[in-house]
Amino acid sequence: VSGSRGGGASDRRALASSEKPVTNLTAVGTVVGGSIANAIDAVARNGTRHPLVFWPAFGTSIVNVGVSNNSAANCPSDGMFKVAYGQPTDLYGFPERCIYPLLTIQHHGGLNFSNPVGVNSTINGFGDPSCAPNPYAPTYAFIEGVGYTPGKDFFVACYDWRTTPFTDVGSDGAHLQRAQSLVEQAYNNSNGTKVYLMAHSNGPLYVLALLASMSAQWRQTYVAGFIPIAGNWIGQGSLYSELLSGQSLFDGSPNAASAPAFASWPSSYLSASFPGQYNDSETIIVHQGAKNYTPSDSSELYTDAGIPYAATLAPLFQGNMTPSNTSPDTNFYGFYGSGLPTLVGSTYSNLSVGASFIDGGNIYLDGDGNQEYIDNLAALEWNAKLSPCYHYELNEIKGVEHVMLTSNPAVLQKIANIMFTNPPGISSQCAATPGSSSNTIATNSG
Repeated sequence: VSGSRGGGASDRRALASSEKPVTNLTAVGTVVGGSIANAIDAVARNGTRHPLVFWPAFGTSIVNVGVSNNSAANCPSDGMFKVAYGQPTDLYGFPERCIYPLLTIQHHGGLNFSNPVGVNSTINGFGDPSCAPNPYAPTYAFIEGVGYTPGKDFFVACYDWRTTPFTDVGSDGAHLQRAQSLVEQAYNNSNGTKVYLMAHSNGPLYVLALLASMSAQWRQTYVAGFIPIAGNWIGQGSLYSELLSGQSLFDGSPNAASAPAFASWPSSYLSASFPGQYNDSETIIVHQGAKNYTPSDSSELYTDAGIPYAATLAPLFQGNMTPSNTSPDTNFYGFYGSGLPTLVGSTYSNLSVGASFIDGGNIYLDGDGNQEYIDNLAALEWNAKLSPCYHYELNEIKGVEHVMLTSNPAVLQKIANIMFTNPPGISSQCAATPGSSSNTIATNSG
């Protein structure tokens, strides 16, 4: 494994741990199978079950794409296909090489975006777990197993993963308005019981955007707390390699045909490591014999590699949803993984869109296998920023991979204990910002 933690980041973790009580979740990490449901039954008998809305990770929502009058050679002129990242979906006769131009997003200035002419997109089954079936089947089974009912007190807020919380394409309408309606529906269906907002990977950015767009009164009325799992707070270095080499939506392999589409998606820049916080702390691209690029060099990289759209889109989206400029303003129960080699950069002999990286030239840091520790630990900033009226905790799950965090027994039992517990009450001093001053950082070996 090449690459290593910088001393400053290691010092940051040691300082944070020394300032907080550390609780060990190893015991709940041993709860598996039916025994975890039995453990939750005891919790359920002693608490209120709060409704739940879940935002899935980037690429996991199924997007329906309708096509008419497509003129690309050797591609269907009309039809539809369904697509989600890394999971089996139906292309209905569209070869993979044909779908990437159809998934490319058009920019019309500012925050105005659209699909290509003749293309429409919608979310498959918004609100229902079927809108993002994989990799969450174990998570959904657990949630339903402890008493939740989809469409009543459990909803899934899927989204078009090419876009951001502030940009919408297709005919579904604004995601944030639809998500607000899900939260209010869950609340009303549960006799006015506050709702927990749970999210994975890029999903927490959508929750942050929703919370920021609503009034303090709305948050106090409807929201019990925020449960982010592996939140992609300040972006990940590996996104720069995807902008250069592309990536198949189906098997994750480099795919040159997909690179221009990736470069057109606002989410690519929202997800790439933010120069304003990473600075020079990691190497994202090595141009062999020429230059090593860090996040601070990202603008130069976009120009040198000729990445389309980047000069316009990166300033619009990079860093606009980080802990430095947002706050959940509600109770916070976070989880992240650690202890696994995590790709942050690649080496190239040819710096151009569609280029292949050099085998053996990958750069790794510690993380959860998807997001490096710098990204995961960015959530510590909220511990100081949140009002003491809010509860704050950040749970480290050691040795558990990014996707597996959502079905890890330690995480699930901890989350159940949260969902079946009334959030901290509102004192007279905290009427404007409900919560608690109980703040912890927890660790677990998984």
